[in-house]
Amino acid sequence: TSGGSLSIQSDGAVAVDAGAKLDVSGGSVAYQPGTLKRSLLRAGNQWTPIDRASADTRYEELGNSKARTDVGTAVFQTVQVPGYVEGKDAGQATVAGRRVYLAGAVNGQTVVGPNQDGRRSAATPVAGGLTVGRQRVTDSSLADVVIRPNVSDQRPDALFANPTGADADAALSTIATVATNGVQGGGIGRLTLYAANAVKMDAGISLDLGVGGSLRIQTNGIDLAGRVRAAGGSISLTTLPVGESGSGIALRSGSELDVSGTWSNDNVPLGVAGRALAGLVSTAGG
Repeated sequence: TSGGSLSIQSDGAVAVDAGAKLDVSGGSVAYQPGTLKRSLLRAGNQWTPIDRASADTRYEELGNSKARTDVGTAVFQTVQVPGYVEGKDAGQATVAGRRVYLAGAVNGQTVVGPNQDGRRSAATPVAGGLTVGRQRVTDSSLADVVIRPNVSDQRPDALFANPTGADADAALSTIATVATNGVQGGGIGRLTLYAANAVKMDAGISLDLGVGGSLRIQTNGIDLAGRVRAAGGSISLTTLPVGESGSGIALRSGSELDVSGTWSNDNVPLGVAGRALAGLVSTAGG
């Protein structure tokens, strides 16, 4: 089945310790191999499987070229159908509070089956989504978000020791860290960040959300100096003023927002094992 929805929200603090896991990964369905019987239609000396028949052709007989029978008697062509796996969409996780400590793992992995490369009706499963913060700015909104490779914030020992009695504002920074290593390692492909004040990403930091991925940032000010990649996906940066304060977006020298398409080898047959990434089918920029 598809991954579900997980929401953790507080007017105070939300602390997810290292070793904890939030998992919204998608499931999969395994179809066993079987036998398919296909009726054949004859037009002259040509036999055609019934699922490929044309409405414009007059057919004279149901039968089989190897074992013809009386007119009107159905004889089948037997086809062996291999088993396969079909992956399902991952779900959505939301973490929001006035203070957020997100050191635990957030998993939104998907299983990509051999037929889910975009060339047939079975679409590539959607990667997991992570939202940090609340869209509507209130007194309990997260102030700032910084995008870094890892969570380096000091562990709020007092909060873990006494969640109901500790001073959350004193235990945690007003700046929440979103770790690129955690996002990429957990298979998260859809990332949404809300903050009352600002979202920042320093130079030298890279975030790859995968094929068809998306990044949405909505805050008062955005300062990006790193690289964000979402092949064939979307990146949306929006600033909204808080009170009378101004708002702005700064893309510093060396920063890169990349939604260009990627290459796919359609010469590789469907269902062939060993394709590096069956989901690499998007060839148009976002």
